[in-house]
Amino acid sequence: MRYLLLLCLLSLTYPSQAQRTRYVPKSLDSLEWFLHTQPKDSLYILSIKNCGFQYMIRGEYNRADSLINILYKLKQEQSAQKAFIDYCLFFLKGTMAYHKSDKAATLAYYLKAEKVIEQNPTKFDPMFKIAAPGNIAAAYRRLDKLDMSMKYSLKAIKLQEKYHQESASEYQSIGNILSSYRQYDRALPYYQRALKIGQRDKDVKSMAITENLIGNLYDNINQADTAIVYYRRGLLHAEQCDYALLQTDLLVNLGRMLINNKNYTQAEIYLKRGEKLSRELEAPIALRINLHNQAECTGKCRSLI
Repeated sequence: MRYLLLLCLLSLTYPSQAQRTRYVPKSLDSLEWFLHTQPKDSLYILSIKNCGFQYMIRGEYNRADSLINILYKLKQEQSAQKAFIDYCLFFLKGTMAYHKSDKAATLAYYLKAEKVIEQNPTKFDPMFKIAAPGNIAAAYRRLDKLDMSMKYSLKAIKLQEKYHQESASEYQSIGNILSSYRQYDRALPYYQRALKIGQRDKDVKSMAITENLIGNLYDNINQADTAIVYYRRGLLHAEQCDYALLQTDLLVNLGRMLINNKNYTQAEIYLKRGEKLSRELEAPIALRINLHNQAECTGKCRSLI
């Protein structure tokens, strides 16, 4: 049993003339420093969004909630930034709902985020316009509404072409949909393209996600050795970027493969690591899948006694 993770984009912004000497940092430490030292303008608001996302992928939900509360306060203080703040609020609340396995709320918030952009097109840079339908596609896919997921994925791809800005997430999304239809030969080129973009941009998180997806694909066509290679690479990159929820998926996948190889001792090590992490993250889907595979591992091990 497996599950696939949401492909959220950390949208960047283009600074105004007055902001040319400033930029939103990428690392969590730098984001936290930025929030404590910088004026409360649009870059500050974007930093809250990106920092909140970083907290969520690490399972630090209380800290993410505190940033959401700050956005609510800023919304009352800065009417000129209302649209941008609303977008960031809906994005963060949708992402929080995803991590809490509330599928309906995830979709509802991401649809609201896109609506804010559509109603205020001049206030958002292209990457936001690309990210919004991409996240909606991921939400629909988790609801098993594949036709709608494909519709929004293709919408995001068209926006990438329009603005000449390429993102790995949309290629991952289309690959996921094709894999769901078992069209693996068509899905693989999309995943490979996504991986190349991640490598080009030195985006370790994106690389980890794509490597897990490619591992899933080879797993599904019974090429276990190749699947293990990609799962191990994905786990390494997920650890490097501290993407805790993705680590739970990869630990289960490696555990499954080792069960199939009758290496029950090593499988149990990976699965126990995944169980501990799933409990820490309060991730019920990840925990349920992990325990299912642990039970299978224990059953097969006992059958040998």
